Amino acid sequence: MYKNIKIRSKKVKLNKKSFDEYNKNGYFIIKNILSKKTCQKIKKYAEKNLSEKPKYPISLNVHRNDRIFFNVISDKNIVKAVKFFQKSKVDALNDQMIYKKKNSFYSAQSWTFHQDNAYPKARHGKYVIAHLFLDDSTPTNGGLIFFEGSHVEPVLEYEIRTSHKEKKNKKGVTRPGATINQKDLSRVKNIYKRVDIDVKSGSLCIMHGNLVHGSYPNNSKTKDRSTYSMAYINKGARVTDKGNKSKKKRVKLN
Repeated sequence: MYKNIKIRSKKVKLNKKSFDEYNKNGYFIIKNILSKKTCQKIKKYAEKNLSEKPKYPISLNVHRNDRIFFNVISDKNIVKAVKFFQKSKVDALNDQMIYKKKNSFYSAQSWTFHQDNAYPKARHGKYVIAHLFLDDSTPTNGGLIFFEGSHVEPVLEYEIRTSHKEKKNKKGVTRPGATINQKDLSRVKNIYKRVDIDVKSGSLCIMHGNLVHGSYPNNSKTKDRSTYSMAYINKGARVTDKGNKSKKKRVKLN
């Protein structure tokens, strides 16, 4: 099923205004880089061939062993967009296929406020995430929460929680993430604007590795919130921590 998915991405026009917006906010959203039809094919392919049913935990580093996902993470227009904001050539480092399948165990996954660069601990600005939204993403079906502008912060002190196949708490929610300490998080909440990310299927969000963010649980009974999150690192940048479960491994891209 869908073994021959063609990744026909849209050419993206980016300019100084785009770069300035990214520099100011710590993220930039590109609409319709892939068609909704293609995104749904990718999602259904992953659910059938890669997912662990019936709980649907995150699938890690699928690009290393699956041609379709390698074609996505190495897609010329996606990589071109990443390189534009990084002002550097990049390697693929790791990825997550996030299902948030409605009414499943991990639909209740709600990431604590964290910074993705807390994991590899690269130099500031060298590690970047590209979220490809395979479904529409809203606060009601488990969407992302950003603290706009918080990417200027260093990696803040955090507490490591189990972030893969984690257990539910007493409220029936899972809370993974390199959770930022309360003192710094209170300061972040006071300084930076909290933004709920509401985007359509086919959108790509380029997110700075130091941006403080989290997510809602998927409380929808009718909608999934599948996202393919791809991590890149600048050529020559050092990875201090390669991780235990989500192993960080450079994959060269053309």
